[in-house]
Amino acid sequence: MAREVQQVITAQPPGSVRVLADFTGASITGDALRAIAKAAAANRRYVWRTAWVGVSLPEAQFRALQDVAGREIHRFATREEALRFLTED
Repeated sequence: MAREVQQVITAQPPGSVRVLADFTGASITGDALRAIAKAAAANRRYVWRTAWVGVSLPEAQFRALQDVAGREIHRFATREEALRFLTED
C-alpha cells in the first residue's frame, strides 16, 4: 500500500499534498514501518502537511521515523483533530 500511496502523491504538484493516515485498529509491523518511512522520504517534496491518527508507537520509534522521512508528522487522537490541522492555512 505504501507504494500505491507514493504513486498518487508524487503525481501531484510539489508542496501541495495534505496526508491523513488513519491507522486506527491497525498493528504496524517493523517491515511496514520501514516501508512507510521510505515512502514518506521519497514523497517529502510533494507533501505540505501530514497527520496521523490511531498510531501507538513509542516516542523514540516515532522520532526515528520522522528522521528517516525528513519531515514532521503530526499525531492526533481523532480524525476530526487531524482534519482541522490539515485544513488550516
